Parts: sequence; C-alpha cells; structure tokens
Amino acid sequence: MKINCPDNLPTMRLDDRDVDLSDLDATQEFGSALLLEKKACLIDVQCVIMPEARNVLINPLHARAGEIIIEDVKTYPFDSRLLRS
Repeated sequence: MKINCPDNLPTMRLDDRDVDLSDLDATQEFGSALLLEKKACLIDVQCVIMPEARNVLINPLHARAGEIIIEDVKTYPFDSRLLRS
C-alpha cells in the first residue's frame, strides 16, 4: 500500500526495549493502549518476522488519521513458507 500523509503527523517509534516482542499478549495490550491514548497517528514498529525491517501502523482513532490518503494498493501473493515452524 502506498500512502501520502503530512510530514508533521504525530509519530512514535518503538523498538524491542519498549515491549517484549516475543510475548503476544504483552504486544497486543501495549498496542491497544497506544491506540486508545491517541497520542500518535503513525506508529513505527520493528517487524517481528524480519527484525531489520520496520512497519508503520496507522492509528485510526487519532484525530488526524483522516489526513492520510491511500494512493495505491497492490495485491501480493501470500508466501506459505511463512507458516513453517
């Protein structure tokens, strides 16, 4: 997905020092609390699958979330290798 958003949107950057990424319950509780606080519109988080990568989450509860424009959406095939344990 390609988005366009104002440069001055409130953004928060998180890493593994903020929450134990291996604890699913803790990450869900932490994330839910962040959304409800509505302090950040964009939340930059470490990717759990590829720790070197980052994901940007959009907080739909933030007052300025409506300023984000979706410019393009692409469909990618799902790679079933991600399900291997």
